[in-house]
Amino acid sequence: MKNNDNAETLKTGETVVLGGWNQPIKAFPTVEIPLDEYKAFIEFKVKGPTTEIPLEQYKELTENNMRMQGKIWDLENQIRDLEYQLEREKERQGETDAHTDIVTKMVADEITEKVMKDLLQLSEEQKKELRAKWRNVTDSDTKTKESEVMRNGR
Repeated sequence: MKNNDNAETLKTGETVVLGGWNQPIKAFPTVEIPLDEYKAFIEFKVKGPTTEIPLEQYKELTENNMRMQGKIWDLENQIRDLEYQLEREKERQGETDAHTDIVTKMVADEITEKVMKDLLQLSEEQKKELRAKWRNVTDSDTKTKESEVMRNGR
């Protein structure tokens, strides 16, 4: 800390009373650091004391940091590309599903129309036989489902 008339030499966090002030204040020694380092300190929320390291080690750490940052950017780009690809696939799947629905409806309509024409051409006796067969099929389906429910307890 700079030496001035109003303050004594301080240790970290020591409480002092400055001349002209009635209340004690907690004072900390300060050091000037470059603005870029301060921004990095705040940005990455670095906490705790610092230590001196050899310049070569600092340069190596800086290079490693830049290399890792490059890898992070590459991974972020890959993630973004995959997200876009997934979004495009979902859009294509939606288009395919819509097309499939249209085609399925068209086929079902054609089949229904053909069955209706065939039914209209049946004689009364053929209609009675068809109704009887239909009842047998639906009755057997109902019995099968009921027996499954009884067996499975559902």
